Amino acid sequence: MSPESSEDGSEDCLTESIASEDKIPKPLGEPGCPGRGGYTLETALDWNGKTYAKFKKCMHWLIDDHLDMTKCASAQNPALLKVVCEKATDAFPNLENYSNCWPATDMIMMRLKYTSSHARQQEIEMAAGTGKGKKTQSLGRH
Repeated sequence: MSPESSEDGSEDCLTESIASEDKIPKPLGEPGCPGRGGYTLETALDWNGKTYAKFKKCMHWLIDDHLDMTKCASAQNPALLKVVCEKATDAFPNLENYSNCWPATDMIMMRLKYTSSHARQQEIEMAAGTGKGKKTQSLGRH
């Protein structure tokens, strides 16, 4: 038996724990909510503006391409969430320096929170007959 492993696998767990401790931890709080004890992702990452903009654009493209934009992150297929994180890490290898790839998962969460909320609002407006096109027509009649 090698010194890295034992019968119960406890050494493997220890090695994984140490490796994860070497990674950059996720900040406390919710991303996108700095006024409520959270943080802004851009500030937390402290990347140069150009790199952050490329990351954001890439993540939005991956999310739009692979996930259901009408559902929040918790309602997504876990396998597809993993695909998005893996593709993000392929495009931005430094994401491997972050515990559980939290910059990518935060971006996914924020993007889907926005798009699913927008989709729900559009559904409500359509059901009520108050979509943007209808609203201007009805205002013009009064």
